[in-house]
Amino acid sequence: MKKLNLCMAVSLACVLAGCSQETLPPDPVSEGRAAAVSMLFPEEDGQTSPADSLKYKVYYFRAEKGSYTDIKDISSEKFQYRGSTAEWLTYDEFRNYVVGLTNKNLEEYYYKLVTVATSGKQPEIEFSYDEKDVQSQSTLADLKVRRTYNGEGRPYPLSRHNYVGVGNITEDAIVDGEVPVTFTRAVGELVFDFGRYSGLSTLALDEGYSSTLDRVCRIEVEVEHYTKELSWDMKQIIASEDTDRYTYDLSGYLDNGYKVNPDKAADNAHGLSGTLVIGTGDNGNGIPVGTTRFYGPYLLATHSYDVQTAEEDKKLNLTLTFHYYDTYPVNLEEGGDPAESSISLILPQENRYLTVLSNNYTVTKVKIELNRIIDMQKSWDSVLIDPSWK
Repeated sequence: MKKLNLCMAVSLACVLAGCSQETLPPDPVSEGRAAAVSMLFPEEDGQTSPADSLKYKVYYFRAEKGSYTDIKDISSEKFQYRGSTAEWLTYDEFRNYVVGLTNKNLEEYYYKLVTVATSGKQPEIEFSYDEKDVQSQSTLADLKVRRTYNGEGRPYPLSRHNYVGVGNITEDAIVDGEVPVTFTRAVGELVFDFGRYSGLSTLALDEGYSSTLDRVCRIEVEVEHYTKELSWDMKQIIASEDTDRYTYDLSGYLDNGYKVNPDKAADNAHGLSGTLVIGTGDNGNGIPVGTTRFYGPYLLATHSYDVQTAEEDKKLNLTLTFHYYDTYPVNLEEGGDPAESSISLILPQENRYLTVLSNNYTVTKVKIELNRIIDMQKSWDSVLIDPSWK
């Protein structure tokens, strides 16, 4: 498994307050009285940091030091909720965030900041708590990351830029004047490689074909038992009973002969959902010749293989429907497109369960013997499915 290369790190300002108690909740400040150091790295060569385009919320916890000498040894159950930002913060507000603590606070407690970062246009994930009689009784163990929903009860589609950040406020951090908050991507992506194979070997397409997705104008993806909520550390998972649906228009990739245009399917989309990349081999983009990669939806982490095997209602089920322009010369009056037909692929097959890991791609190889998906004639008996992580 190869993890994606993005890890955001931000330093928040931390100051000792002259008051007798901690500031609850800590307030964002607009003036630069405590300059923060930003260490936000680009994901790949040529890309810029997404920090300015995101919204942030900060949650604040503390745990008694007791006999603990290292904050990392304290479990989530021992960190009590102390406060949070009431509104979403811009990056500048987040970067200038100040936590006010007294010497007595630091002598008796460890403090932890947990932050969610999501799309600045429409939050796609948020924090939530389990129901408790009094919110102050909640602990870090109760903190959940959940999908957000529109007015019709449909989850907003996830983009790649959704993160959870954690920062520990210690005496060392106070001496340095900064609290490093390290972010990890909270989502993984479903990726599909549609390739021509003979046994275990990849094959180039025959002359006259451009892609295994030639003539495909639209792909619909239905996801059953997607994760609607998980713990803040992305380990405990709650699957939805609903089905999520995504539609990706690929007509813009097709040329006048309804073949995928290689120039439009170049490897420059950086994993954007709904994009295609034609393989150019090991010496090119690393995708085998004869294979076209389709970047599907981003999702929260799913249950493991073992859990999906044991519990049917937790199995991630997918249906991919390929809508394509038929090869028969009909409906061509006045230069119109041919009629559309469709073929569907249901996953998983043969107990090859699909799992999504945070900060990873789940690459599923769909191995066909023919040149195009549409040539399968609505039968997938000869197709091999090989899911893996990268």
